[in-house]
Amino acid sequence: MASVSPTDLASLLSLLQDEQQSFEALSSAFARTFARQDHMRLCSAMALLLEHPDLLPSVSSRLRILFLLVDLFRAEGLPHNPFCTTFMQILNSSPSDQPEVGTPFSLTHCEHQFLSELLASATPNLQQKSAAEIISTFSIHKPTALDVSDIEALCLKQERELPVAARASVSCVLDDSDNSVPANPSSATLETAVNLMSDPLGKTGFRFHPTFVRPCPPLLPVSESELVWINPPQHEHSIVWDKSMGQDNAAGSELRNLLRKACTSPLNPTEHAAMVADLARNQKLIFQVGFTPAKLPQLVEHNPLIAVDVLMHLMPSSQIADFLSKLVQMDLSLQSMEVVNRLTTAVALPAEFLHLYIEHCLRSCETIKDKFWQSRLVRLVCVFLQSLIRNKIIDVKELFIEIQAFCITFSRIREAAGLFRLLKTLDVGDAAKPGANGANGTNGAGPSSSSSPEKDAADH
Repeated sequence: MASVSPTDLASLLSLLQDEQQSFEALSSAFARTFARQDHMRLCSAMALLLEHPDLLPSVSSRLRILFLLVDLFRAEGLPHNPFCTTFMQILNSSPSDQPEVGTPFSLTHCEHQFLSELLASATPNLQQKSAAEIISTFSIHKPTALDVSDIEALCLKQERELPVAARASVSCVLDDSDNSVPANPSSATLETAVNLMSDPLGKTGFRFHPTFVRPCPPLLPVSESELVWINPPQHEHSIVWDKSMGQDNAAGSELRNLLRKACTSPLNPTEHAAMVADLARNQKLIFQVGFTPAKLPQLVEHNPLIAVDVLMHLMPSSQIADFLSKLVQMDLSLQSMEVVNRLTTAVALPAEFLHLYIEHCLRSCETIKDKFWQSRLVRLVCVFLQSLIRNKIIDVKELFIEIQAFCITFSRIREAAGLFRLLKTLDVGDAAKPGANGANGTNGAGPSSSSSPEKDAADH
């Protein structure tokens, strides 16, 4: 804890000495005098005065300190009050008529009773009273002690949550056991308190915490085989010339240019054939041209057949999950459905991807605002789903509720009604056993596996 400046200490001691001022006015004056970021530092200094009552012998001043320590953190609640441990130490100490030097938190009966009433909120309008009124009332008729066992339990729980090193601390101030606590503070006493709490070098810090010892780990035993690295042997290395260095990879350069063009505009048949030939000639060439998942949506929109071929070559790599995720994230279109439909008939796609893509299709149809484009997309999606169901590429049982709700929502569209009838006539038990993705033969009731959503929609 940092030290307190002499100016702040002088202002603080001046506030604490006015015993006729009400506690409510004291709280307002404290908030006006000191900035909020200084409250914790000043409260720590006041807690030090409570721990060593000989530094502040006035009972009225200590009563005002107790009120401030409770009131300033009342909004956080008692368990989160940083001075909850201080309150517990005061309540557990034995009160006396006169504080004893050398005993931490040795306070009077009046101060014990006042702290109990503060914590238990047992006295109404306590904030309107002054320290002088509390002392005079207590001297006339001593009130009965309050049960604060619940409060002590909360304070003890809060203390146990602190680290062991934080709990194991002692005050940096030692009491002078030769002197008793005077009835009124003298100038020498106040000067001592100011010097202790405004240590310019911060030597006291109010509390002394033990240093957490971190010994250096011992060295491992050295084996004879490790000694060779003290003087490593000299080996003669021969230079091997890379004959391919500096050579232009014509195929890679041509494929990179074609791929860059394919992401911006449709390719003509000659360019399309050249790109397919380059990919077929070198299976790893697609990994050397800088094609990333961010470029996939543009390639799908302008050249869906090229996108299918590129994804087929990327399928064995670990990057395929990122490309498939980009397919799910892009806007729904005929081209994206065409790409997914062709991939399902050629390779085994992950079931999770298919479920996410179908949910994306259903959700896109429901959120689109243009009625004409919505009807067209619904027809395409229905044809796409019929192709997947009839070829047993998806497990209808897992998506039955979503697809059925989709068909009911768009029942006015003929393709949606046809998909609904297919779901009703479908044997769910057989549909729960999806066929192998890939070269699945078609059954007699459905379109061939190479049919596309565009073609089927045109037939309808």
